[in-house]
Amino acid sequence: MALMVLAMSAAIRLCRAHLTGIENPAMAVWPGQVIFGFYFAVLVLSVQALQSLWTSAQRRDAAPRLLLLVLVGLCLDFVLVNVQEVVTHVDASYGFVVLWDAATFFAWMRAVELCRSSPTTAFRTSVLVAIVPLFALGREIMFLPYSPLSWRAYLDLVFGNLLVSLWIFVPGAGAAQHRGRWAASLLVCMGCVYWLLNAVENIACLAWSPLGPLLYYVFAQAGLPVFLLSVLYAAIASVTTFVIWRWDALGIGSQLGIARRAAPELGSDK
Repeated sequence: MALMVLAMSAAIRLCRAHLTGIENPAMAVWPGQVIFGFYFAVLVLSVQALQSLWTSAQRRDAAPRLLLLVLVGLCLDFVLVNVQEVVTHVDASYGFVVLWDAATFFAWMRAVELCRSSPTTAFRTSVLVAIVPLFALGREIMFLPYSPLSWRAYLDLVFGNLLVSLWIFVPGAGAAQHRGRWAASLLVCMGCVYWLLNAVENIACLAWSPLGPLLYYVFAQAGLPVFLLSVLYAAIASVTTFVIWRWDALGIGSQLGIARRAAPELGSDK
């Protein structure tokens, strides 16, 4: 199923190439709805579900909370970073993206519902739950290669999309017996932190528009490529994840099932 999702996104990328430059007036109204409708709705519901599970007194598996954090990070990226799709002219090829976003919306809404469900057997055995981040990775594949060239966008693929896509190795009954799945959850957490750091930057740039050009100016004056900012975020995400794992800072590690003492909880059947 995972390979099918990625193969479909690659096939759609080829189909989009044949529609490039062809006008479709209906596409002009879609980007804003797709970004600020579909993904903002999933973002709000994911935050609500995560807050509910985080404060619940009932013992629950940590995996749903980690997946909800993945959804929060991905939706923040789509809403805040891909906002340029609203102000950029799109042609008929964007119709495939619209269809992909519509399918993603219903898939992710179902995933949020399964995160809330109790007992969690349906969550752990759901193929849809396992491939949730691949919808975001598939969407990015549709836009490759990035034009104009953006190294930060490619680094987002590595430090963000690829890391959270390792989620596919996390869910499943008996996950506590497989150290590889627990290690994958650590990398997924790192990807989530990376997305949250990107979100902070983009919210700051949204609140104070001169910040973006100022960052580029500072890096240029220092003779450094601006993509190092993404590398810095990845380093911070690595250190943060290590702290959460090693010392269970603020109980976050236990909540997400990645704390050293909480590792068995991620795949618990209790």
